[in-house]
Amino acid sequence: MPSPGFALARTLEGHSKSVAAVKFSPDGSVVASASADKTVRLWRVADGAQLCVLVGHERGCSDVAWTGCGRYLASASDDKNLHLWDVDPCSPHYGKTVRVFAGHTSHVFCCDVNSVCGANNVLASGSVDETVRLWDLRQGTCVNVLPAHSDPVTGVKFSPDGAILATCSYDGITRLWSVATGACLRTIVLGLGGGGLGGGGGGGGGAEGAEGAEDADTAGDKLAVIPGFVGNAVDDVAALADGVVINGGAGWGDGSYRNAPIGCIVPSTNGRYLLASTLDAHGSLRLWDAVKGRVVRTYAGRRGSRYCAFAAFADAEGTSYAVCGSEDGSVMAWDLRTGEVAQRIPGSDAAWTNVVGDERTKAEAEKRRGGSEKAENTAKLDGDGIEPATGSPGTPGRDEEDGDAGNRVGVPGREGKDGDGGDAVVSTDLNPEPKPPPPPTDPDGHDDAVVGLDFFRHGMLATSGLERDRTIKLWTTAGYRERARAS
Repeated sequence: MPSPGFALARTLEGHSKSVAAVKFSPDGSVVASASADKTVRLWRVADGAQLCVLVGHERGCSDVAWTGCGRYLASASDDKNLHLWDVDPCSPHYGKTVRVFAGHTSHVFCCDVNSVCGANNVLASGSVDETVRLWDLRQGTCVNVLPAHSDPVTGVKFSPDGAILATCSYDGITRLWSVATGACLRTIVLGLGGGGLGGGGGGGGGAEGAEGAEDADTAGDKLAVIPGFVGNAVDDVAALADGVVINGGAGWGDGSYRNAPIGCIVPSTNGRYLLASTLDAHGSLRLWDAVKGRVVRTYAGRRGSRYCAFAAFADAEGTSYAVCGSEDGSVMAWDLRTGEVAQRIPGSDAAWTNVVGDERTKAEAEKRRGGSEKAENTAKLDGDGIEPATGSPGTPGRDEEDGDAGNRVGVPGREGKDGDGGDAVVSTDLNPEPKPPPPPTDPDGHDDAVVGLDFFRHGMLATSGLERDRTIKLWTTAGYRERARAS
């Protein structure tokens, strides 16, 4: 099977907290990183040198986006604002904030800039306040507020031609919007029964999407495509999506079923297909046909139930891949057509140890919580007047005491300011289930969950890790290295 042959080129160190996002500049010479340490940093790809530290946000940063010309960089932060930075080394304002976009009422989690030549004056932002805002970069004004979702917005991405904006959320819904009018063009819901692991039938090649895969067997995924937008973000689904259930708002649901939260969305180069990562037990990555509303391919094998992770299409020597990070510190690359794993870049042994410890702590916490709820309910029945625990699980992933999450969203309830899950609890199970052997590890791999990821067309991959890692790693394909040796 073909493989992109990713190999580590260099590791970039400097951030003091989780690194939530990494993005290559339009020419691939610089990579920008956003961190929970409240800074955005610029790094030279050629030698890994740190070029500039952008300081101005009051809380952690969750995302960055370059303008098409490469002169400006937008950043999204937990301080509810977006900043536009001048990153042209020849400018007298290099490294300075030239615009501040204020208007969101909660953490700004994601952003993107319309990079079409001549139209790169539109900035899109998604927030935990459940709205998407469109901003005029030149004027610094908000030109539209979209009541996009019924949960935190986790991804915004312009189509290649800049005419359509794709958004996704913890409510398990993806929507396509007209940038010109703000009208909702399409709502795609991955509903009950979603998350089938089958790869489906045949597909076509290229990051254009799996041409021919629209006839794939997708019986494991129950989707509905809703043309347009009726009422509000919840009512239009409830009214029109036959068989699709949105339980309790908040995407987490109060019933026994819920839609899988969506962590990111990436349009294909022809705009027809959407690559989406979901937060579920399988940590799946899915390729959706946005026209027919079908999942045409599911990419399995990663851990992704806790944090929203970026994904990307990648092309290497004529073969197209889907690439995404994993919570065990690894990076996965799948053949886009077949859905088979083409390469797994291992995380470190420390990353796997962290996964095992976190899972054990989570299991023990759930056991304690279950016992506590049972005792409270029993007390209530006994007339002691104690009410069962109620209320929302809280904003996903925003559990740090100072609010500086600055990372991709994770499930609520992780303990400890640094997200270390608290003290491990030794299991007292006398007949433990046999555990699967740990996956291969590499000391050069990430030490924590990989959430930031970006691919540059010439064969470079950038990845970043959370709190126990704090690094950016640059990888190159086998073809890139061969071309470099020949030049």
